[in-house]
Parts: sequence; structure tokens; C-alpha cells
Amino acid sequence: MCTYNGERYLREQLESIAAQSLRPTEIVICDDGSDDSTLSIAGEFARAVDFDVKIVRNDVNLGVAKNFEKAIGQCGGELIALADQDDLWYPNKLERLSARMAENLSAGGVFSDADLIDESSQPTGECLWKIFHFGSHEQRLVDRGEAARLLCVLNFVTGSTMIFRASLRPSLLPVGAAWIHDGWFAWMLVLYSRLDYLPERLMAYRVHSAQKCGVGARGFRQRLANLRRSWSELHADKAERFEALEARCAERGGCSEQTMKEVRQVVEFSRMRANLPRSAVSRATHVLPKILWYRRYSRWMPAMVRDIVRG
Repeated sequence: MCTYNGERYLREQLESIAAQSLRPTEIVICDDGSDDSTLSIAGEFARAVDFDVKIVRNDVNLGVAKNFEKAIGQCGGELIALADQDDLWYPNKLERLSARMAENLSAGGVFSDADLIDESSQPTGECLWKIFHFGSHEQRLVDRGEAARLLCVLNFVTGSTMIFRASLRPSLLPVGAAWIHDGWFAWMLVLYSRLDYLPERLMAYRVHSAQKCGVGARGFRQRLANLRRSWSELHADKAERFEALEARCAERGGCSEQTMKEVRQVVEFSRMRANLPRSAVSRATHVLPKILWYRRYSRWMPAMVRDIVRG
């Protein structure tokens, strides 16, 4: 678990983890320099439970991805589950995810769906997989071993729903430049192991405006930030992320020729979208010849129309 000024919801989250039907052997909490009562709450919890709780405070603020990277390095178990500071785990979360890992020994990691709750812990009526468009078609792609193709279009894995084998840490770490940890881990599991999913809602994922990342951030703070940035910048960011992914593949090896080809195409495609000309007619001459890439690496027709008509 990574924490940063999480006093409002931390106690509830820790209690939900302690109430698991399959109790954790340890909890590692990496705090990123909180100046509220987060560390006090964590310390009280550590003294109250009968399993190990390791609390590490960073001397400098690392940010979300690097903080998770550090926390993962401190874990001693065979399976590692990621936890945000503001969610609620259902009692069978660890039991169900661990059972899935035992059933599918080829899987390096498993993720689940989750209900969404608001700042008052009330259900919103939505779930993560609906928000991420991870439906039956996308699930079949994963079943057929085409998760890499799907990840070229969207990140459908949320870190707080994930469990993975500790033996894969050398492949997962360090997190690539410009990446959020869960998107990067999903890619590394696909490239160097196998990613599985469990179609159950095993936790309540909290949506609120103070989130550093995730659905809430996308819905509020990140949406506001995106309004201040151009589509060109957003596509340039994606190109940068996939360049980091390509570099990792080249450095570590083990990536198929097809995957490397697709990653390079996403970089080129994103660069093209980031540098479309101002004229709608000129944009059309760039967009229409790439129809196959729009079909494979975007939401296809809506993306094409948007790229042509936007100024």
C-alpha cells in the first residue's frame, strides 16, 4: 500500500484488509511524506493486528509510480496485492484472487472488476470494467492471448484490483518513464508472463476529486487538466510512453516481433495524431490513409472524425 495524506479513508481501508477471509501475511505501507495523521493511523493499526505491518516513510516525495515501486521491493510474500489508501476491499478479495493464481499456474498476475463508490462510500451504480470498456469482446481477446493488442488501445487493468507473483519483480521494475504503475505492470505481465482476469467485483473503488490517479482523477482533476492541454499533447504523451515500452523491450528482450511491430506502430500513429496540420482538408489527407491503424489502435470511426474536424 502507498499512502500520502490519506487520513480520511485510510482506517476503513486497513480494516477491510484485516477482515479478509484469507488474511494477509504482511502489509507493507510506503508513505510519501504525509503531513496529516496518516502515519499515526497506520501505526495504531499495526499495533492492533496479529500480522506484520511494515511502515516505511520516504525522505523525499517519490510520486505514485515510484512509491509503489519502492513498496513492492519491500514485500516478502510469494504473491503481492496492490492497495490504494482510499478503497474498500470485500472480504473475499484475497481469497478469490489467490485461488485464481493457484488454478492458473501460467498466469503471472490476475485482476478483477470493482464497484465504484463516492466520497461518502455510496455506490455509484457503475463498475470499473464498464468505465474501461472491458467487455466480452475485450475479454475474448485476452483469452486468445491478444492482450498486447488490446493494451495498445486502452489500459483496462487497475492496480488496486491486481495480484501478481513476487518472482516477476525483476521483469516489472523499474516502472517505465511517463507510465503509471498499473498500466506498466499490465504490459510487463503480458510481455514476460501471462495476464489473467477474474470477472467478479472484489472491491469498492472510491471515486473522488482528491485522487492522485485513477477513475476519480480522470473524472475530475485530470479532466480539468486535459482541458488545459491540447489533443496534440495527449497523443505526444502516449508516444512517449510507448517509446519507453519499446526501449524496455529492446533492453530486456523476450518480446515477439509482432509485439515490437505493434508498439512501434503505436508510437508512429500517436506522433502522427500529435502533429496533424491545422486545415481540416489537410488533416483528412493524413487520417484517411491510416484507417487500418485507427481500427486497430483507437476507437476507430469516432477517433477519425474527431481528428479530422477538430481545429
